[in-house]
Amino acid sequence: MKFEKLLMILSLALAPNLAFAVNVTVDDSRCVDATISRAHEFITNYDNYSKLPGARFEKSVPGFGTMPMLTMVKSQSRFTAQTAAQTDALVWVVLQPTNVTDSKVYPRFLIHCTSAFDSAAHFTHACNLANEKQHFGLANFTSTLQVTANADDCAAGQSRLIYRLILESNAGEVTQIKKAATSLLGPIIGPIVAYFFNEETFFRSYYVNFYDSWAKAL
Repeated sequence: MKFEKLLMILSLALAPNLAFAVNVTVDDSRCVDATISRAHEFITNYDNYSKLPGARFEKSVPGFGTMPMLTMVKSQSRFTAQTAAQTDALVWVVLQPTNVTDSKVYPRFLIHCTSAFDSAAHFTHACNLANEKQHFGLANFTSTLQVTANADDCAAGQSRLIYRLILESNAGEVTQIKKAATSLLGPIIGPIVAYFFNEETFFRSYYVNFYDSWAKAL
C-alpha cells in the first residue's frame, strides 16, 4: 500500500512543475494566557521571529520521513517609533526553502508594521508589504492582529487574539523557488519533494504554523 501511494505521488509530481498565483486568507481567533502588554511586547519583537520554533516548517513525506520545507533565516527590524503605546517599523524577512543555497531565490520581503493602543484594553497590530522595495515570492502580504484584554468570551486574566492574514503569490517567482529546491535532489526524490513543496505549503501551511507557534509561546 505504501509503494502504491508513493507511485501515485510520483506520477503527480512528474507533471509539469509550474506554479500558479495563489491567494490565501488565514483567520484565527483564540484566547491566550497572556497580558495585553505581553502580547504587544511579543508581537513587536520582530528580531525574535526567526528564533521561534514555528520559524522552521517541516512536512512528513511518505517513505522519506520528515523534511524541512521552509525556514525563516532572517527577521530584521528598524524602528522609527517604539514606545509602550505604539510602534512603527520596517521588517526584513528571508525564508530558506529546503536544499536551496542560492539566496537569489530565497523568498524575501520587506513589510511595514505598526501597532497602536486605542485604549488600555485593546491594541491593533498591522503589517503590509512594502511593494516599492525588493521582494521575491510574494505579490501581497497584509496582516492584522486585534488584541483585547480580559475579553468577555475568555477566561479571567486571558487576552483575546483575532488574526487575519492575506497573501498573494508571485507565480513566476514561486516556479523559480520550486525548481531551485528540487533540482539537486535527483530524479526520484526531487519530483516527490516538488509535489509537497506546493503553493499551499509555501503560503497557508507555513504561516498557519508560524502564527500558531507565536501564539503558543506567549
